[in-house]
Amino acid sequence: MTEQTGLTFITTLSDLRGSDRDQPQRASRCVGYFKNKDEAVRAVEKNDGDIYEAGTYPLCVLETMDEGIYPVALSVEWFAWDKITLGYQSIADAPEDLQSVIGFSIG
Repeated sequence: MTEQTGLTFITTLSDLRGSDRDQPQRASRCVGYFKNKDEAVRAVEKNDGDIYEAGTYPLCVLETMDEGIYPVALSVEWFAWDKITLGYQSIADAPEDLQSVIGFSIG
């Protein structure tokens, strides 16, 4: 196992749609961080602390950040709420409207 550097931040994102249902409006909330990325993944998958908040935050992003000013993420992993399993599931990529956005937790 490779030694991990940095901290892994957990940020939840809402999907608020107004009258224009095609364009989501997002709000984000950094709900915590872990020194160990695997622990962060487990916390998300288990919905620790009810980070889903009864449907308020259907998206979640993990960003592992090194120290510094305006740090760039060392790794990014996305999760979406699955209504069948009632838990967050890893997804391949960010939603389309967030493809070019970085620094959800810090920056």
